[in-house]
Amino acid sequence: MASITKRGGKYRALIRMKGINMCQTFATKSAARTWATRMEAGIDQTAAVGRISAKGWTISDLIDR
Repeated sequence: MASITKRGGKYRALIRMKGINMCQTFATKSAARTWATRMEAGIDQTAAVGRISAKGWTISDLIDR
């Protein structure tokens, strides 16, 4: 779930999900909510499809794969 906070006259959307941190600033709260919803959906979709963690892999391993 994203947190949306007001900073000055702008809104900051912060997403911390499944080891991914993303932050963006917007002029309106609705724009921040829209962006956060899209980004969270993208993170969920990537997690459902699967992603390879590169930790501990060498370039040679990745090329072979």
